[in-house]
Amino acid sequence: DEYRRFAEFAFKGEPVRVDIKVNQSFSEYTLIPAIKDLPSTVKGNVISVYVDEPMQFVLRLGNDIKSSRTMLAVFVDPPEMNVPNKNDPNVIWIEGWHEEPAKELYLTEGKTLYIAPGAVLNSRVIGAGSNITITGRGMIRDPEDTRTNNVHSRNYNINITNGSNIRIDGIKVVDCRFYHIYLGEVKNSEIYNVKIFSNQISTD
Repeated sequence: DEYRRFAEFAFKGEPVRVDIKVNQSFSEYTLIPAIKDLPSTVKGNVISVYVDEPMQFVLRLGNDIKSSRTMLAVFVDPPEMNVPNKNDPNVIWIEGWHEEPAKELYLTEGKTLYIAPGAVLNSRVIGAGSNITITGRGMIRDPEDTRTNNVHSRNYNINITNGSNIRIDGIKVVDCRFYHIYLGEVKNSEIYNVKIFSNQISTD
């Protein structure tokens, strides 16, 4: 969907300047949330935004608050911490574009799913049990073009049930046909810094 636009990077230390080249004419723009009052400048068709800490902001061109056609989300994350060991047998490591044969990836107790920066897991994630972690800076994308009647996934991008100590951190979840994240009968869970985009009529 051409209207889901985002960019991302990670940093720490000295403030940075984010240069955004706009490939269309514009006369005004807004940085959201306005309460952050982010400093910015314009030179030609480049908008420069000055960022001094990890944050998330949206650049909106013009003043049409109902249109997503002129919005760009920018995710400025801190560097990743506690990246799991790729060689750990309990770690499922995803790089590049990955799709499971049945378009469903199953997680059992004690498993960690790591989706590397830039990676896309084009499959739903189904888990049961405790001490399950889904982390990384990559993306989980709904693999279906339409809603399905699969009784296991029920169109959830992430579906974890009957467990405890579940952690979901840093990933992006995209275009789910129903709920992006569903935790059923789960205790002691943490969902942190997760970004959700959808071109579907869906909710969480």
